[in-house]
Amino acid sequence: MQNQFNIFVLIVEAEKHESRHLLTLIKMLKKINYLLLIITLLVGISSCAKEETDPNGTLVVLVRLAGQSGNYAGAEVGIATSIENLQNQVFLDIKETTASGARFTLLPGTYYFAAAADVAGSIFYGEGQVQVTAGKTTELPLIIQ
Repeated sequence: MQNQFNIFVLIVEAEKHESRHLLTLIKMLKKINYLLLIITLLVGISSCAKEETDPNGTLVVLVRLAGQSGNYAGAEVGIATSIENLQNQVFLDIKETTASGARFTLLPGTYYFAAAADVAGSIFYGEGQVQVTAGKTTELPLIIQ
């Protein structure tokens, strides 16, 4: 009978230790769940951040001389907001071209442009119209004659 009592005590003691480990495990799992919940919320909130697009567009005018290949460096390009301003030479901005063209940062809209170059005493000229879109770069080749 004494042996059976000792075995019962050992079983009860084993169950106590087992339940302590189980409680510890449950507490640890709760902490992990809270941590995962916080991480999920942070990821969700950060992915809701609105991406801001640049309200401006970029226009690159690539000037070429008639009958020649490659872009011409040294031409002047003027940007106007209307055909009347272009005709009256009222430019929003004027830039000199490089081999990569003339780069303008503009609000979205319709623009008019003219390019001129003095090459060995001869004047080369060209003009055009372009639509600038927010957040986009428009490359526009212009042949001047």
